[in-house]
Amino acid sequence: MSSREYEHSLYVLWNRVNAQMGLAAFRQGHFYEAHIALLDLNSFQKAKELLSQGVTFQRGSDRDKEKEELQERSIIPYHMQIPLDLLECVALICGLLLEVPNMAFLAYDKNGRKRYQTIYSKPLRTALEKAERSTVLTPAESMRERIVESARSLQQGNWKKAFEILDNDIQVCKTHSELMAKEKIFEEKLLPEVKQQAVRIYLWNFVNSYQTISLQALADMFELPVVSVRQLLHRMIIDRKLAPQIALDSTSTYLV
Repeated sequence: MSSREYEHSLYVLWNRVNAQMGLAAFRQGHFYEAHIALLDLNSFQKAKELLSQGVTFQRGSDRDKEKEELQERSIIPYHMQIPLDLLECVALICGLLLEVPNMAFLAYDKNGRKRYQTIYSKPLRTALEKAERSTVLTPAESMRERIVESARSLQQGNWKKAFEILDNDIQVCKTHSELMAKEKIFEEKLLPEVKQQAVRIYLWNFVNSYQTISLQALADMFELPVVSVRQLLHRMIIDRKLAPQIALDSTSTYLV
């Protein structure tokens, strides 16, 4: 094995490990870690080449025959390949859980932090901004369009519809349900996360319209335990995700 072949096989192995770590993190409910692991694989639409599961032939002067031959020789057998559509689906769902609250916070924050803003999922943000500008929205057909539709529902605070789209309308998740343990992940991991992010988005959108908000009312609205809502609000206050004058009362039952 030449040094070039060795470096290529090591690079492919590194990408495959990252892909499996991303899927494993998603299965365990660690959505931020899954997003980080899958970010590079899905950023430039070259996951097939990065995982050595196919070859993209180039034309003209940029074509490197030696590189193409090396890629053809090192293609992973079909039964060992990682489903690319599943990787994209998981990356977009993780991006939804991070980017939609991020956009809501940037709209809420008035202290000039926009210059420090982080974009977790540029494709998702671009699709959401395009949908906001569009006057006519066509029915979602592809997997990406359905996830964007779910993100729009989450933006509007409709967490039930957002989760329903992810749970029922994403064919990729059904196809690879055994690999992803779909029933367990979606009900035990994804649903509580969607609810919590919906609480954060709701507060950023409407907190200025209230003088006081009952934690019990928030818990009933989003079908969460009051303890979970209280922990979430404590975290938001500590992380300065709410205005400085907003705090819990002495009994920790109202946000004032």
